[in-house]
Amino acid sequence: MISASFAIDTYTVEAWAGDAGSIYPAGSIVTNYDETIYFEIIPDNGMQIKDVIVDGSSMGPVSEYNFRNINTTHTIEATFEPIPGDPLANAGPDQNVEEATETILDGSNSIDLSYEIVSYHWEQTAGTPVNLTTTDSVKSSFVAPMPGSEGESLEFCLTVTNSAGNRTSDYCIVNVVLDNLPPEAEAGYEQTVAEGTLVQLDGADSFDSDDGIGHYQWVQVAGNQVELSSYTAASPTFFAPTVDSPEGTSLIFLLTVTDSGGLKACDRCIVNVSWSNEPPVADAGFDQMVSGGTVLLDGSGSYDNDDGTSVYHWTQSQGVPVTLSDPTAMKPLFTAPEAGSDGALLTFRLTVSDSKGLRSQAECLVEIMPEPDLTDTTAPNLTILSPDVIGTYTIKSSGISVSGEASDNVKVPAVTWSSNLGGAGTAYGTEQWSISRIRLKKGYNTITITAIDTVGNSTDKKIVVYRQ
Repeated sequence: MISASFAIDTYTVEAWAGDAGSIYPAGSIVTNYDETIYFEIIPDNGMQIKDVIVDGSSMGPVSEYNFRNINTTHTIEATFEPIPGDPLANAGPDQNVEEATETILDGSNSIDLSYEIVSYHWEQTAGTPVNLTTTDSVKSSFVAPMPGSEGESLEFCLTVTNSAGNRTSDYCIVNVVLDNLPPEAEAGYEQTVAEGTLVQLDGADSFDSDDGIGHYQWVQVAGNQVELSSYTAASPTFFAPTVDSPEGTSLIFLLTVTDSGGLKACDRCIVNVSWSNEPPVADAGFDQMVSGGTVLLDGSGSYDNDDGTSVYHWTQSQGVPVTLSDPTAMKPLFTAPEAGSDGALLTFRLTVSDSKGLRSQAECLVEIMPEPDLTDTTAPNLTILSPDVIGTYTIKSSGISVSGEASDNVKVPAVTWSSNLGGAGTAYGTEQWSISRIRLKKGYNTITITAIDTVGNSTDKKIVVYRQ
């Protein structure tokens, strides 16, 4: 009796993908002789296939590839690149300036991830006309006009164009302040919702310390378009849209509030609509108080629980404009501006995106201390006017507003607050200061208000609030 056995020939196909995408199946795939294998190449959100290289030869940006009748080993590699898109225009922060002040408009934090920005164009869109020093440079300037006692809001548009001919625009507000104090906009907390959910936007915490909020205006600036129940209500609603995939989408809304005297302020909020993808969590780092030099912003505390953070984007939302070393870096640098005798307060917003496009934002404050007068040893005076209570103040609300006055023989550049149960910040204004909302925890909250002069002399006052 004669018997024989035959081994079936097998071959290995090595398949792998670069960053920002995947290939399926992946790894070392063992196949039989004459077998066929089908590969699918899938880029991450915001990316596209750059090339598929088969056995060392380019196949171009194909989304699938088949090995048929396999009789040898093979390799397949997929690479990816960002989808060429529009530049991101950044007209710089909103500013509050005094009349006859030279005011800088700064578009230097505009970015383009795919092409080169080749032109800038500035245009005034609202307010008393001013003479811009230039309309076609990254920076421009003008002398603030002399308004009436209520002050005035000026609005400017920056349009940037990249080398592919794509262009986008961004706007900034310059409030010329006299007697009327400008408002503060609060667009509410970030939310993550399911599709079809009734969502409420909340601008009710927006605040004006003297003449009140006269007008609210909501605009959707990113994401699947939705219809708000009202575009001028403090807290409008909408139904979350249907999303195309479990990764979801981010909706971004811009709130502009106008006080009764016509001054304006803006804030943004994010609503993530998602099935299974968890949105990232942005962390812009601690508030800082610096005397000058180089300042480091730190977004390294940001995270994403499932697919990781992929994009960091820093913008300055308030204060004297500064130029960031790289608005897309995790830890960008900037040079502190000259603060003079008054000091300066700068606000920065960090927006982080995960690899599927969901977003989160956070803010940090950088206070530039004024140049010190080393002969000053007199502490400032500090008075709390509201709430006007003796002893413990008892409320049921989750937040409280505080206001008062401060004075000094030279200058009070800052009034700050802190709570023994967590939280701290800087009041709006100095001689007449206000804190629009301090969040309270249940029980006794001891809130310390501190007035600081130009050389660091300080005076504290405390209020005890019992939240039921």
